Amino acid sequence: MAILGKHIVTACMFTLMLGQAKAGTVAGTGGSTEVTQLMNNTELVQNTYQQAQQLQLQIQSALTDPNTPWSQTMQALTQLRDVVNTGEALGYDATHLEQKFQSLYPQYSAQSGTSMLNNLVNWTSATKSSVQSALMAGGMTVDQIKSEGSMIDTLRLKGQTALGQMQATQVGNAIAVEQVQQMRRLEQLTASQMQAHNAYLLGETAKEEQKAGANASFNTSNLSNWAGKGYSLSK
Repeated sequence: MAILGKHIVTACMFTLMLGQAKAGTVAGTGGSTEVTQLMNNTELVQNTYQQAQQLQLQIQSALTDPNTPWSQTMQALTQLRDVVNTGEALGYDATHLEQKFQSLYPQYSAQSGTSMLNNLVNWTSATKSSVQSALMAGGMTVDQIKSEGSMIDTLRLKGQTALGQMQATQVGNAIAVEQVQQMRRLEQLTASQMQAHNAYLLGETAKEEQKAGANASFNTSNLSNWAGKGYSLSK
């Protein structure tokens, strides 16, 4: 968590620096917008990770405490479904931002390769697989939790017996454990993604400023040479 916080603070500093870039430079053609979008996505990932941790604790408590009201467990399981959906959407957003950034800056793609994009795609696939595996182990399917209505109907049906409640809670606990791990992984991926984008944009901006400075020095030198030879710049 402290490491991610450091990345976010650094990203804020980078965004301020990029926001001061002149129009026409790498940062001035949309780079700062990309960084801002990624920073917002990274913060949402962090918040979702914290929610997953809290729900994991609630569901674990319900699993060990038979006196936990089923209505309370149902609420936690329904919220967990929302967290899973949010995490999946954030994974897609991070993948889309990576694709967009690579499209805007082909040189970045050539330098970094496809490892980050592949990691994000693999994360989405692994997350779906972990949820499906947990559901299958408990005799449930993805369709049974696809919508909030179907999720509630499934939990109500399970809640008619003590065994059904236990099975649903066990499935929820397995999903919560996996979701916490997957959100931690996504948190690390988006932090690395943000750092890589920032570093590339700042590096390209520095190159452009250095080139502009060299051109200015060359022009000044030529003007001085012309003046020294007696050429007049005025009519």
